Amino acid sequence: MTVRITKPEFNIREKLSELDIPVGNHGTQLMKSSDVAETHNLLQLKNRRKNYFINGDCRIWQRGTSNDIVNDYGCDRWWRANGVSSVDRSTDVPAYNTTGAEAFTYSMKVSSNGTGSSIGQPIELTDTGVSQFGNGKQYTLSFYAKTDSGTGDVSAVMYYRNSKFSGTNQVNWEPNHAPHLGTMNRGWQRFVYTFTAPAVNANNTILAFELSFNVTAYFTGFQLEEGPQVTPFEFTNKAEELELCRRYFQQIKPAANYMAFGVGFTYGNQGDNTSILHVKLATPMRAQPAFSYLGNLNQYYEPHANIMSSITSITLVQWDADYKQFDLQVLGTATTQKMMWIATLNNTATGLLFDAEL
Repeated sequence: MTVRITKPEFNIREKLSELDIPVGNHGTQLMKSSDVAETHNLLQLKNRRKNYFINGDCRIWQRGTSNDIVNDYGCDRWWRANGVSSVDRSTDVPAYNTTGAEAFTYSMKVSSNGTGSSIGQPIELTDTGVSQFGNGKQYTLSFYAKTDSGTGDVSAVMYYRNSKFSGTNQVNWEPNHAPHLGTMNRGWQRFVYTFTAPAVNANNTILAFELSFNVTAYFTGFQLEEGPQVTPFEFTNKAEELELCRRYFQQIKPAANYMAFGVGFTYGNQGDNTSILHVKLATPMRAQPAFSYLGNLNQYYEPHANIMSSITSITLVQWDADYKQFDLQVLGTATTQKMMWIATLNNTATGLLFDAEL
């Protein structure tokens, strides 16, 4: 018996056209991605935060919540300048049913004296002259804002700098003027603008972001993300955000009526009245910090042999390579070659401050 096998004819072009399924805008972006990193970015498969700002939702206030300014900083990582008279934590935040996305806890109330007022954040670069922002790439800024009363314009600038308040070797992001982002009013709005990153100067250390306005206003939800499109605000774990803030500023502050700071020893002749106090911080700092203390020295004492020894001076003298452990020289009435520490009693307005802000 003969078996005859037949195969129907078909048009190869028609079959191929059937495979031409529309992929949409996002699919086209995926197919055009130039490397694995870009594909991961589009799919949000990233091993980094998408938000380049730290404490963008204004949750962390190590210095205090009521105009507690240390070296121009109040809310962690956010500096104030020019016509800003005070910065306070506020619970006035965008409502979920208004913004349709985020549920914030706090905002910054920034009081203006009516003249040009500024707030901003310096973003630390990967290294001096080395930027994590790609030359020619777009990055989108977004934040929520409202006024305390009336209306007020708001503008923003982005530029590379050697230091926060110096224009030496400044390289402006495009657009290189301060674009008008819109007009704030008494209702919460989200403001959005896309900037383009330039090549970094070999001496630059920061990307400086600055908002300018001239009315008392509230701000929260700051975000800077890669790409030309805005996305919902990225909420993070509070512990993670606190650790990032502590790289730049830390304090040891009593939460109750008694607090002991560090441990150390006295040395030399008894008449030297000199002690070394060893203090260990929670997080390694960015660089050698500036040291200061809160309150008056007469609020500190050295409890030794049941005697409250007066403190006349506390200065930073030594530190480890990771900027996590520090030796403080303490001058005051002391017994030689004995263990010691310093403390405060019935006072929560004291504390040791370590400041390594950019």
